[in-house]
Amino acid sequence: MVESVSISNQANITYSERDGNPISDNTKQFRWIVVIKENLELLFADNANIFVAGDLLWYPIEGDNKTRQASDVMIVFGRAKGDRGSYGDKFLTFVELGKLREIETKRANKLQEQLQQEKEQRKRLEDKLRELGIDINDV
Repeated sequence: MVESVSISNQANITYSERDGNPISDNTKQFRWIVVIKENLELLFADNANIFVAGDLLWYPIEGDNKTRQASDVMIVFGRAKGDRGSYGDKFLTFVELGKLREIETKRANKLQEQLQQEKEQRKRLEDKLRELGIDINDV
């Protein structure tokens, strides 16, 4: 297992996979963490864009490997399910947000294309109505 990872644009910053703290303080606490995490997985099973994790290191600030948290359970809306392993088993907010921005940009471009197609379709319809002698202002 990789102990840490460096992101290419921040080659001198290492984001550790371990914080040195235990996942829980006792078996009862651990059992509740697992019960809550797994029930959240079941609750959101039908939504592919809700990511649920347990004891996953979270780095919210790019370039800052000291500000981090390993929440017992974490829910991230708008992010796909699946293992987080391509850059270590941790949640780098700035990497995830970059992916989300890319998805949203693609979605916005698609919506823009659809809008343009609808405008062109409307213009063709208006032209056809004019050809038939129908005043579109009277419709």
